[in-house]
Amino acid sequence: HSLSKVLKDDEVSVRFLAARALGTFPEAATALGHALKTDPHLPIRRAAIDSLLKINSPEAITHLLEVLETDPDAEMRSWIVYEMTVISNAVWGPSREIILSSLSRITLNDKDIKIRSAAIGYLNEARFIPVLRTILDSDSESEVRRRAVDTLHSITFSRAHEAIGLLERAAALDPDSKVRELASSYLARVPPALVQHL
Repeated sequence: HSLSKVLKDDEVSVRFLAARALGTFPEAATALGHALKTDPHLPIRRAAIDSLLKINSPEAITHLLEVLETDPDAEMRSWIVYEMTVISNAVWGPSREIILSSLSRITLNDKDIKIRSAAIGYLNEARFIPVLRTILDSDSESEVRRRAVDTLHSITFSRAHEAIGLLERAAALDPDSKVRELASSYLARVPPALVQHL
């Protein structure tokens, strides 16, 4: 798209407007990905994130994930996690799976506590119980483990027995009293009829 060339303009305001406008052109994903990775100005990078999410193609999401998993700027990674988690609830198909897979990796690998915590909240499906188990077993930060306990509580009862087992373990064994208290409070809310069926 010819507007993609404007992303290289010397004027910051011109690049910003171009990054915002290109969200309606799927063919602009490559140019937006380049701007996201290389532009020195945060507002332009954020506009590129928003436009890539609007495009919502596997190519656009891949550009976001590359930055999410490699950018040294925690603020940029945090912004991407926030925006991706918002869209992951509204998107289905390959793009959603790519997003959730990346968020799963981020919960285990990102150095920033707030980023790990934010990503965990969106892994509220039974298939992520193994990831949540790993977090409860190995993450050194109680804030992150509390978020994992919150997420286990929100998982549907399709795999309730496994989630309840992990909550019981966290309530009994976690080194942080706030994590133990939170897990215990969620266990107290489990309907007795559900426990009888497990």
